[in-house]
Amino acid sequence: MLTPRQRLARIARIGLAIQVIAILPAVVAMMVSWNSSNQDSAFVQWCVSYWWSLLLLAAFVYTAVAYALSFLLRCPHCRYRLSRAHTPTWAITSHNAHIRYCAHCGLALDASRSD
Repeated sequence: MLTPRQRLARIARIGLAIQVIAILPAVVAMMVSWNSSNQDSAFVQWCVSYWWSLLLLAAFVYTAVAYALSFLLRCPHCRYRLSRAHTPTWAITSHNAHIRYCAHCGLALDASRSD
């Protein structure tokens, strides 16, 4: 049985993975276009042409996922959005000591659920 913190951490990790995957192509294209010694390659030409587009797309996806995570990371008891308590996503993914309870109802996030 998963604790509420483990379920929230799983959601937050998936969101962070999507954000990293979205930014990775833009960073690779930027590095290739800035350090391109072989301009004859079709891949290098493509990176030079489109890295700004990839960067804008990555910024949009990163922002959209961060916004979606602010709605998905909720207390399982009272459905209070944990982002309203100024809890960053990375603090949920790590076992951060200062996030132990819901800021609204006081549910212990590390307690196992008793049905």
